Amino acid sequence: MFMKVRAYLMKIVLQNHPKSNFKETLIKAKLLTGRKNGVIQSIFEEDSELLWHNVFHYSAALTNVLHFSPECWDRYSSSTSTNKNLAKARSIGEAIERYCLSVYDENDFILSNYAKIKKEAINPSDFGLFSETQYSKNNFNISRFSVYNKLHWVWGYSLMKEKPVLLPACFVFVPYKVKNEVFFIRESISTGAACGNTIEEAILSGIYEVVERDAFMIWWL
Repeated sequence: MFMKVRAYLMKIVLQNHPKSNFKETLIKAKLLTGRKNGVIQSIFEEDSELLWHNVFHYSAALTNVLHFSPECWDRYSSSTSTNKNLAKARSIGEAIERYCLSVYDENDFILSNYAKIKKEAINPSDFGLFSETQYSKNNFNISRFSVYNKLHWVWGYSLMKEKPVLLPACFVFVPYKVKNEVFFIRESISTGAACGNTIEEAILSGIYEVVERDAFMIWWL
């Protein structure tokens, strides 16, 4: 089963591209927007007091993914900018990001523990989990990770290892619904998720967001 799924994943080769602009995003958005069958059903400008200061606020409304996915995130994404078209393009990017995070088929998940698939999986302990102080609290409802915990896994691609790898589904999808047979080791978050006009731009934007959040948390802690 692992090899059958893995065969669909091709090696990712990163390339140099000229930096894209909001015009490319707006052109691509036309292919994705439509009230009846579009990924994005509508894009609209919001009334805002910031307009008096030439700050524009746009929102994009996603289709209802509950028709084909078990969970649905917030269907509306927004962005602001002093450039009207840039605000619109960013709201589109946020919408596509949310769509990609929230659409999945549970039949594609692999139910296993890390001990059985460690040769092909990323160790969840390599990601940010929780401290022993947090685990020791009586009202803390998240399980301490063990290599024998059963989790749902999905295929991804490691740029560092340059090969397909298995990742915990709860690290990939937002929202992610935990089933009874699966351990709850971390809440799903969107930090590091990004989209772009090229795969290179999407990866770079994701890295920027992780560094940004890390700096923010270091300051607060």
